[in-house]
Amino acid sequence: MTYILERMNHQVTTQRSRIDGAFAAQLELLSGGLSGAATYRVHGLSEPCILKVIEAESEAYIRARGSREILFYQELAAHLPLHTPRVLASLIEESGFCALLLTAHEPLQPANELGVDVFAEIATQLAQFHAVYWGRTQELVKFSWLAKPTPPDLTNDTRHARERWQALAQRPQFRELLTESTLQEIEAALVQLRTVSEYGPDTAMTLCHGDCHLGNLLRDQEGHLIWADWQEVRIGHGPSDLSFLIQRAEANGADIAHGDIITAYCNALEGAGVKGVDNRAIMSAIKEYERRTRLLYWPDYMGNATTESMAYHLERIFSV
Repeated sequence: MTYILERMNHQVTTQRSRIDGAFAAQLELLSGGLSGAATYRVHGLSEPCILKVIEAESEAYIRARGSREILFYQELAAHLPLHTPRVLASLIEESGFCALLLTAHEPLQPANELGVDVFAEIATQLAQFHAVYWGRTQELVKFSWLAKPTPPDLTNDTRHARERWQALAQRPQFRELLTESTLQEIEAALVQLRTVSEYGPDTAMTLCHGDCHLGNLLRDQEGHLIWADWQEVRIGHGPSDLSFLIQRAEANGADIAHGDIITAYCNALEGAGVKGVDNRAIMSAIKEYERRTRLLYWPDYMGNATTESMAYHLERIFSV
């Protein structure tokens, strides 16, 4: 027992020393800062690194996200068929302070420069990841830190969305699109959300990335996709990851053949051993998730969108 305690203390001391070394190096702030979460590029160490820090004074949900990512790398990452950043050091202190030192990698090309082959590669790897716990989420119960599915509060979400749509209708670039008639259609769609199930019984629960977009995908020197930023890893429905990735990529200018990407995803699920993959059910789930997201949550981010972007946004809401 004494040996085990000494070894654990040595490991903590080593981890802390590496984190301290990163803090002593040249830090370039990439996001966040002050209180809360901050991400830095570290210059001057033996290899390119990223340092992620959660301060003890941060809000509880921020501290939970930070510790969740560290525990993901410690307990789950090695069991998944994805390349992830290599952890160089990590700390979770009783105070709530978290620090994570990771290898740095190159970002992907801009969304509008990526070809269909890259999106098919991403969809294939995402399916292989989802396949590991597809319909077997009972095996994840032991990971108490893992985010669990929580039904959205549609009362508050629809109220907020309604207010945002009405505010967007007052912007000059949207007045010809967000007419009274269109707002009535949006209102009817918001009301309908309460009666339409987001996922049918054919779409099993699995382990999801939770924040699946191109900004969290990197490349290493060997050309492998590196899947990063696991703060939102959770139990959920796999199609939500793929749908969110497509939406974010299109918002950044990507031209995506939805049918081809979804087919690649379904084929990869089957290839990874998932039985009874229903392509239609998965496509329906992806479309419904997109419709809900565009109705409920995208209006917060569209104040400065172009007329063309809003026209496409409305087309996706009412055509899926």
